[in-house]
Amino acid sequence: MANLPRDCAVELPIRLKNRVIAPESQDDLPLQLAALCQSNVTVHKLTVEAALTGNRELLIAALSMDPLTGAVLTLPEIRSLTAELLSHNSEWLPPGWFESRGDYIDIGPHIHVRPASVPGENLLEVVRRYDREKRKATRTAARQNLS
Repeated sequence: MANLPRDCAVELPIRLKNRVIAPESQDDLPLQLAALCQSNVTVHKLTVEAALTGNRELLIAALSMDPLTGAVLTLPEIRSLTAELLSHNSEWLPPGWFESRGDYIDIGPHIHVRPASVPGENLLEVVRRYDREKRKATRTAARQNLS
């Protein structure tokens, strides 16, 4: 698909013939679908770049551009969510990674990560808590507007 970046991954139909798997040629996506895919590709690229560099601002930008996160949280809430996610998962991150020392963190040329399982409950609980707080704030604002 010429209207998507060459380095992004897409799902395509395949053809299997004589034990050879080959992707079927596809036309370009309609413009509106290409735009939606491109926004997700950008979020993924920002996330990878943030992970490779330890740049907290890139991580915040990636979360801000995520369609769901950007739709339900304000930028200050996203910054707070980022800080909490990094704090809750600091045990699985390299030392000093994403520490707040201004906008950009230089973590050096080598990144050493020890193998660990991903703590799904911690991430999920943080997201749930923010969802509860957001709903509570929305209800409070609605009550204030009615009175």
